Amino acid sequence: MPTWAIVLIASVGGFFILAILLAIAIPTFLGVSHDAVEAVPDRAAQAGLNTALTDAKALYARDQTYPADTPTQLGRGDPALQFVAAPAPSTAWDSISLANTSEALLMTNRSASGTCWWILDVEAVPAGVGPGLPSAPGVYDDRSQGATCQASDYPTGGWQTDPYPAG
Repeated sequence: MPTWAIVLIASVGGFFILAILLAIAIPTFLGVSHDAVEAVPDRAAQAGLNTALTDAKALYARDQTYPADTPTQLGRGDPALQFVAAPAPSTAWDSISLANTSEALLMTNRSASGTCWWILDVEAVPAGVGPGLPSAPGVYDDRSQGATCQASDYPTGGWQTDPYPAG
């Protein structure tokens, strides 16, 4: 048998084996990724907010203020997340509704379970984001059920400084 025929058969066989492996691996990966978000929907929402908070802290550190166009600036920093200004609501874990003043930023998003997760970053007093919210400098979190998940419709109780509420 000529050498070129052996090379051709080996190449076609190699591509065939690679195609079979990809046909198995790709659906498996996509299924596991989908199951992870479905199985732990609140964690995906919390991770989205943590990423947004990290980007927001960097934005504040640069100018020592949250600018009026914070949603636009945050959207440039992480295109995987969508930022909308209140009263527009969050509709998914990667859609974040926010309200801000120059000294504070309030963000919320909705998990697949329907829970609204909240983060409030107060950089300096007076924060002035809204009545009933913590005003001392720090990062606060909360959650609510059945809310509209829009930053202008925030909970006024239950804010805490430790990582997200359990349960």
